[in-house]
Amino acid sequence: MVSKKCTNLGCQKDFLEEENTDIACRYHAGPVIFHDVKKGYSCCNVIVYDWDEFSQIPGCQRGRHTDVKRSSDFWKSSTVGNAERSIQNPGVKIKTIEDFDRELEEKRKKEAEERKNEPPVICTNEAGLYICGNFGCNKPYDPNENPEEGCLYHPSGPGFHDLRKFWTCCNRQSWDWDEFSKIEPCTRGIHKPKYKKK
Repeated sequence: MVSKKCTNLGCQKDFLEEENTDIACRYHAGPVIFHDVKKGYSCCNVIVYDWDEFSQIPGCQRGRHTDVKRSSDFWKSSTVGNAERSIQNPGVKIKTIEDFDRELEEKRKKEAEERKNEPPVICTNEAGLYICGNFGCNKPYDPNENPEEGCLYHPSGPGFHDLRKFWTCCNRQSWDWDEFSKIEPCTRGIHKPKYKKK
C-alpha cells in the first residue's frame, strides 16, 4: 500500500486510499487569507497573527483526503488586485506612497476647511451631564457646579515607548494597561468639557 499526501488546506497528512472515507479528512475549503500580519481562512473567518497559531487552526470541513494538486489561490486584498491589474496593463500609472500621502493630506485639508465654521459639540452622557475632557478624568459633571478643585487630572498627555506607558507631566509609569489606567492623576483644577471629534 502506497501512502499519499493530502493536498486539502489545513490537512497535509499522509493517507492510504484504502482507508479514505467521507469523513477521514478535516480541512478548510479556503481560500487562505494573508493580509498585512493577518493569517487565516475565509471559509470559517478565523484570523490569527502568529504562524504557529495559523498552522494549528483546525479544519472546519469534513470530507475525503485527496492528492489532487491545488492552485495556489489565496484571498487577495484590493491592493494586491490593483497591483496585478497595473502589471497586466502597463498603460496604467501606479501611484507612489508620496501620491497617496499627498492626496490624503489634501482630503484632510478640504474636510477641515468645510468643518471650520461648524460650532463645537460637547460630549454629554444620557443624563445630559458634560463629560470632562481632562486627561485621566473623563467623568461626568454639571457645568453649573464646577468647583475650583473638583477635577483630578493630568495636565499633559500620556506617552508610550516600547511597552512602557507613562504620563508626561509627572512621569508616573507602568508596563501594564490595567495598572497604567489606575495611576492617580497629579493635578487638581476645574473640569473642562470634552468635544466630539469632527
